[in-house]
Amino acid sequence: MDHGPESQTILLLGDNNFQLRENPTDAFQYLLPTLQNATFRFLNLEGAFAGGTMDSIETDIAHKNWRHSNSGQVAALTTAEIDAVGVANNVTYPWQAFMRSKHVLDSV
Repeated sequence: MDHGPESQTILLLGDNNFQLRENPTDAFQYLLPTLQNATFRFLNLEGAFAGGTMDSIETDIAHKNWRHSNSGQVAALTTAEIDAVGVANNVTYPWQAFMRSKHVLDSV
């Protein structure tokens, strides 16, 4: 990917959700070489790190059939060395879920 000393590579990844992952550090295992060669990595977080059920049938927001990811799932982002995360999503509901997720993201 290197195109010279002044080149920069920006990777934009779409919606990512890490619910119910047994090992979140493996989330990007096949993309790691590409991610590590980038200058800047940005993704859209389509699921708040707000704590949620680990039951694959239960949901955190029943009327929407949505689940939040547990805070430990943030390891997917740190392992992949993600630089920035978009969180302006309808699934960051209710506002308390957004605030919990923001706290998790700010702590890494």
